[in-house]
Amino acid sequence: MGGHAIDSNPSFVQLTETQTGLTCILKEAHFPLKKINQLDLLIEKNNPEKILLQLGNYEFHASIKRLLKKKKKKKTSQHGVIDEQVSTNSSSSSSSIPLMSFKNEKGLEPLVRMLVLPFIWLFLLNRNRLYLKRVQEMTEKYSSKQFFILSPMPCLKYSDNYIRSKAGKFISKLLASQSNVIFIDLFKHLPRYKRLYIDTFHLNATGHKKLGKIVSGEILKSRKDIFYPEIKSLQL
Repeated sequence: MGGHAIDSNPSFVQLTETQTGLTCILKEAHFPLKKINQLDLLIEKNNPEKILLQLGNYEFHASIKRLLKKKKKKKTSQHGVIDEQVSTNSSSSSSSIPLMSFKNEKGLEPLVRMLVLPFIWLFLLNRNRLYLKRVQEMTEKYSSKQFFILSPMPCLKYSDNYIRSKAGKFISKLLASQSNVIFIDLFKHLPRYKRLYIDTFHLNATGHKKLGKIVSGEILKSRKDIFYPEIKSLQL
């Protein structure tokens, strides 16, 4: 996650360590879904007891500009590698990007974006479905390990929240049958208050504290379910 970096003090990772007594042996920031196969190697190398994944922030968005720029970049790249910073922040002429010409015309661009959101969602789901399926396969392969999987991060932009919340619901259904997976839907637990964000998309220190409480709470709850399974059965 960007904004208040996970190596900053305090980050939600450090707060989770403090509140659960666990020790984080490896942190990987900005880990895109397309690199999910590398997670297999990291698990084999580090042999963690619990694995915390936060998926889909970069892949699930409502930016027409980013979608079109990435498509163009794929055609021109010689090595098949897309640099995230270049593809999202390059200063190409807006005339080459359809729909973006509505930017300053009485809010027509947001209206157009709202109309095409369902199509953007289907496009992104199709593009990332195999990566998400690979996540499911990995949780099955390492069935003795416990996975805590966070939904894409809520932000302060409605259109992106539309896409990200749908992605979270899809991931939740995909992993619902995995007994070693606890899915944390941040759209249910993390309020979209400006005071929690450093900008439109990234949490500030206060936001990280809130996120740390959410994650550590789920970890501690899972321990109760493990050691006192009768508690879980009574709740049902």
